[in-house]
Amino acid sequence: MIYFATRSNGGGGDGKKCPNNCSNNGSCTNGICNCIKNYCGKDCSVSCSSTNIFIFSPKTAKVQPTDWKIDPKTLAGKITDMSPANIQKEFPNISDRYSKTYNLLGKEDFSKLGSFVKSVLNWDSPFSEYGNKFPYINFNNDMRSGGYIALTQRHLAFICANTLFGNTLSMTNNSLSKVAADCTNTDQLFSWLSFLLVLSQELISGDFGTLVIMSRGVLTDDAFTALRNKAGQLINVNVTRYRESDTSPDFMSMGKPGQSLVDISGGNIGGGGEFCHLSNTQDETLMMFYPEVVFGIIFSEYISGSAPTEPKIAQPALWLGVRRYVDLSTGELRDHIATCGRMTKPNTGNMVKTTTMGLNKQPIYKSSFAGFQSSGTSCPNLELAIMNLCADQRNIGNLQNKGFLYNIKLCATMFSHSSYPDELGEVLGNVIQSVGTGPWGSGVWRGNSQMSFIAMWVGISIAGNLDLDYYLYDAFCENPGNQCYLLGKDDCLECLKPHYIGVKNLDDANKQCGNGPSLSNILSMYKNDQVNSLYQKVMDNVKPCTEPCTVSVFSQIKK
Repeated sequence: MIYFATRSNGGGGDGKKCPNNCSNNGSCTNGICNCIKNYCGKDCSVSCSSTNIFIFSPKTAKVQPTDWKIDPKTLAGKITDMSPANIQKEFPNISDRYSKTYNLLGKEDFSKLGSFVKSVLNWDSPFSEYGNKFPYINFNNDMRSGGYIALTQRHLAFICANTLFGNTLSMTNNSLSKVAADCTNTDQLFSWLSFLLVLSQELISGDFGTLVIMSRGVLTDDAFTALRNKAGQLINVNVTRYRESDTSPDFMSMGKPGQSLVDISGGNIGGGGEFCHLSNTQDETLMMFYPEVVFGIIFSEYISGSAPTEPKIAQPALWLGVRRYVDLSTGELRDHIATCGRMTKPNTGNMVKTTTMGLNKQPIYKSSFAGFQSSGTSCPNLELAIMNLCADQRNIGNLQNKGFLYNIKLCATMFSHSSYPDELGEVLGNVIQSVGTGPWGSGVWRGNSQMSFIAMWVGISIAGNLDLDYYLYDAFCENPGNQCYLLGKDDCLECLKPHYIGVKNLDDANKQCGNGPSLSNILSMYKNDQVNSLYQKVMDNVKPCTEPCTVSVFSQIKK
């Protein structure tokens, strides 16, 4: 919110009039209303307060009101504009990479960015219930048994601007401060500036923008088993074959309203990339395209010792209302570039624009980000793993921490409304209508692509009335070539790319094509079947094998 003590006379210094004289609830500058406290909207006519849009659950979570080391208004006073010359003068700690990033963003409109950042930092009381302090909550500890933190785009812009220009919380070991201090790469700054650039065009007249909710769902083993026992039909699956030459949005682009992006998470959201740069793995790379997820780590602490440079939010975690702020995000390897996508420009043309009702009747975008870790495999032979020939890839496991059963429970927990507080479950229903994923379960963890697909199909079907949007890549940036073995023989042979697949002898890889039914065959066989029919078929028929496993999982469950 932009707060000023003066009232509007309806006209700005340049003679441009503001709508409705800013309803006598703000000042007028260049035809734009700057609303006083507790009012927002284009004409400052909407009564609003940050007290009803910083929300958390459980209410027993420990809030630690914490000062910023520098008064944000002091930072605001240093920003006359966002030119490299001004940044070099006032913020020398980031000036070198800022200049490089500014040049990369040279075609973007920075004219509104300086005034937007100043207005954000001049915000009198973003978290008004706590005065000028930041209400720190330890998400990893206080939401361990489930819960959420909800705030708005303007709150996140406030967090971003402070951290970008070197401000830190007075508490020690804050993760976001650590990330900003340690990173010397331009990727992170490109991402954060893109976020601010987009919002500088969207958030006017002190609008809070939309809600963003960081949450964690929990299902006990008994609750999961009860859901599975009463599960109905298997959900609809939409398969998209994604080739190296394709330029249409995939699930990593988050271009489809109502679709939740699945992040192939490690033990913590963001993996080992330190929230700093692109990578050849999906989890690390996505942090550069979805900065709102990164800003959530302000609600966590890093632990000095074994991995002090890897502060994280522990998985599983689900973000509702986040968007992609950078182009070009794709999972398909192309042009012999080994990263999951490239950072080309801020995303201003392919964003989800559809909103729905969130908590406290606040708007929220119909887009979401689900990060959760699949069960890994102990398959040291990479070539066998790529071809789905490793014995441990077929481990049925248990509900606690291993194998097929664990993966089913993870998928069900992430998307079942009953995993979350009642008021958030309703929001999930408004925001998420489908789950978009690629080779979750069979990326760098080297799972079996056939076994992993079945686990997702069963688990998300248990969760409820959703579609599964499955993207099948020729060469996904993690474990390229493995998804080819979901295809029939001819398509599989065409899919395998010798310049990407990690098998030394392509003849060996080709021989495994057509070994049993394809994904298309399996979807036809089980169309309209009950969830527990497929579940029981796997439990009864997928047996341990001796490496290299000669019979495919799809062959073992065919009707």
